[in-house]
Amino acid sequence: MWRSLANECLNKVRDKIRGPNGEKLTLEVEENNPHSKTPKIKIKLKDSGRANSRTWIKDMPCYTVVHELLHVTGLVDEYHETIKGYSLDPKTGRYKKVDQDPEKLAYDCRKIGEKHSVMHSQNEKWNRLFGKWKRKTSLCECGSDAQKCNSYFEERQKKMAPYLRENAGGIVELPEDLRRTPTECPEGFALYPNYSTTEIISEETAAFDGFGGTGLDLPNELPPDFWLNKMVIQQQSAVQESERESVVDEQQWNAIIFPGCFSKNGAYYEAAENAYRTSIENGGTGCVDYSSTKTTRETVKNR
Repeated sequence: MWRSLANECLNKVRDKIRGPNGEKLTLEVEENNPHSKTPKIKIKLKDSGRANSRTWIKDMPCYTVVHELLHVTGLVDEYHETIKGYSLDPKTGRYKKVDQDPEKLAYDCRKIGEKHSVMHSQNEKWNRLFGKWKRKTSLCECGSDAQKCNSYFEERQKKMAPYLRENAGGIVELPEDLRRTPTECPEGFALYPNYSTTEIISEETAAFDGFGGTGLDLPNELPPDFWLNKMVIQQQSAVQESERESVVDEQQWNAIIFPGCFSKNGAYYEAAENAYRTSIENGGTGCVDYSSTKTTRETVKNR
């Protein structure tokens, strides 16, 4: 059963695993062949729970299947661990590894990848491979004519007032023109230069897009008056085929195509070494830093 699921998902990305110069890689699941020299991997199926490269969940979505198969090629996780970790054992006074509700999270040595990396957020990557819509989210700020900006907000409040009164204490059902963010800066506003993001989104997300300006990568700490006379706008457009991404980025491609090549993969090997290590502060054995250790190329190659 897992073979048919793997083949179905690999067929979907057959032309989408590409290198930095447009090279293509095709991954295939080898059928049972007693004479093959390819290392054999056993995969179990279970009904529910957390998947890994050796244990899959029945009816797993393709983006998770591809993520797990790429582990077999040597790629490592790039997301924040949220479940496993360490808790203090009251009997021994030492930290012990736990699979839920940890006091300190595991794998904090891990290098966190871009949010659209297939090894960080595989569903985000799937959108970039197959999504039909591109969403650009930006900020507008008031220009030199503050009166025009104030007039815009006042007019919008007047339009919303009847709905707020009618739905006092309940769910506000606003008409679409008031629910969705504008698609361009209104008169009197200009684009704010520092914050703008572009995402490729699914058909489902596009249908409900525009409710509050998600997607801006803003700092955790903002000045108290940051939002004064600012507003979010969102624009949607159809995705062009040329805008599609590869399943893997350049570092991941090199790790697959050039195994053991330290000159190309030194940074990735350090990230891979740390991907499943936990700092001493969080109860683990500590992180690895190649620049301050005597780790050799031969040692890395033999791991």
